[in-house]
Amino acid sequence: MVIFLRNVEIYVSYFEKYFIVVLLSLMILLSFGSIVLRNTGISIPSWVSSFTQYLVFWVAFIGASLASAKNRHVNINLISSFLNKYPGFLRIISIITNFVVILLSSVLCAVSYLFIRSEYVWGIDIPSMGMPSWIFESVIVYTFFMISFKYFVRFLEILTKKTLFEETS
Repeated sequence: MVIFLRNVEIYVSYFEKYFIVVLLSLMILLSFGSIVLRNTGISIPSWVSSFTQYLVFWVAFIGASLASAKNRHVNINLISSFLNKYPGFLRIISIITNFVVILLSSVLCAVSYLFIRSEYVWGIDIPSMGMPSWIFESVIVYTFFMISFKYFVRFLEILTKKTLFEETS
């Protein structure tokens, strides 16, 4: 089961990488195009600025999901540097840390779902785009769900001693 979940995580990470490339390309094209059009005196549609801002939002959140998959997120290694001499303690700390991240990410996923649901129910739109805001904000739920999933897989790997939570590539 752990191997299957790890493979799902790998495929999702591949998708996220390529999706970020597409989003960044689109963001660069829209930004560059709007600068060129503005400098030539041609007015740009009002939705371009808002859409670009939401692209930045999506890249940031999906990037956070990718960072958690590769264990390249911001963390404090003070305790683990002292416990390197004692691998058993390092494993226990890793189990506790992963469990806490799973718990917090799951809570944030649930709360963000409630937020997106309220945006949907109230019918809040983005004025410049004429589209519901929940569509663009749904990446929040996805990100916290994926962070929870990725840490759950890592948690199972540590418990089954398949890996010691060290990934550098």
